Amino acid sequence: PGGWSDVGLSPKEAIIKEVKEETGLLVKASNLLAVFDKKFYNHPPSINYVYKLCFYCEVLEGTISFDNLETSDVSFFSIDKLPKLSTRRITTEQVEIMYKIYIEGAKTFFN
Repeated sequence: PGGWSDVGLSPKEAIIKEVKEETGLLVKASNLLAVFDKKFYNHPPSINYVYKLCFYCEVLEGTISFDNLETSDVSFFSIDKLPKLSTRRITTEQVEIMYKIYIEGAKTFFN
């Protein structure tokens, strides 16, 4: 889940809001895993210059649901069985970097 941050929301508030809207889950955003500059990855061209902030979140409550126009499906996937991703939003390489950070307990990644 992800999205543009609304004016006035902190990054933590924005990710909690986006996850709830797109999955139905209430999460606790606890760690910033990565800051990605989209120009270093295989994203399609965009009129906006974007930095992506990626957080580790823990599910606190809720069940998966996605009754909205932004989400076509919601599920959990193992790292070796990722579905086709929307590269406008996230790349496989970025997911793999975040997974490695989480597994190895490394510091926040940024470029």
